Amino acid sequence: MKRRHVLAAAGLGATAATAGCLQRLDATTPADTQPRGSTPDGDTPPSDAARSTRVPSGGTVERAPGDDTSGIGGRRSPHAVFLTNPTNTGRTVALVIVQGGKTLLDEAFAVEPEGTVAVEIRRLAAYTVEATVEGSGETETATVERAQFDCNATSVQLELQADSSLSSSTLSTLMACGNVVTDRVASGERVEHTVGTIEQSDELDGHHTVSVENPTARPLTARLLLGDGERTLFDGLFSVEPDATADVHFDRNGSDRIEARVLETDASATVDLEEAGLGCTAARTTFELTEGGVLDTSTISTDLACHPNDA
Repeated sequence: MKRRHVLAAAGLGATAATAGCLQRLDATTPADTQPRGSTPDGDTPPSDAARSTRVPSGGTVERAPGDDTSGIGGRRSPHAVFLTNPTNTGRTVALVIVQGGKTLLDEAFAVEPEGTVAVEIRRLAAYTVEATVEGSGETETATVERAQFDCNATSVQLELQADSSLSSSTLSTLMACGNVVTDRVASGERVEHTVGTIEQSDELDGHHTVSVENPTARPLTARLLLGDGERTLFDGLFSVEPDATADVHFDRNGSDRIEARVLETDASATVDLEEAGLGCTAARTTFELTEGGVLDTSTISTDLACHPNDA
């Protein structure tokens, strides 16, 4: 079975950006930021300081847990989790973040009035946030899916209430994210995505297809980046089940490299389109996922000569 998708050409060449009114992790100064388990000199820590991190009034404690290699670059933005205390009473909150069966963060914070905990999440996978108020036992849980990692700024907002409860919400800016794709390819299926203005024509010079094939017995997740200098023109994240294939079609004009990475193993490969010397012929690059999670790569020209464009 085939599924075909055409992406808006207006997004081609634009860089990923974020806008809106969400809080930002870099909005603090060094004086506002406390390392884990620390307290300012001369201050008396709360009674549970031995197992909690103090968040001073008006200050921010930042965390960036986990390996963020797979989330760097491209056209996607990291996520954030904010825990705030707008009340007049300091409270201790246990914050647990689990992603892909792995605990990224498990820490208690003694949050004073107007204090904030800011956690940055860059790994491209679904995650669950659980916050529990010590003493009252009040708990809030939020789950964010992998598909929500796009060009928008997304954050989970946890806010302490005067009655020792918590409120939670997931906020995101509402930008149209051109050429950002997250897709699942079911076993035995082939999906196709077309970038920009490429049409299915044998006479279109510079036509290129990138295929991610999974002949193994286990599902794997591959990220494809199509680049031009410092820009990322296309950012695809494909969960490819056994015996499935994802195809991406594009025009090589203005594109100089293709990068692929397997998220489960961090194996990667890059194809330099200029060094490949393909000229104006149509070509195909195939990234084949192996049982060991590495990538076998090949690029071949599918035409013997260039075709004139009669359009």
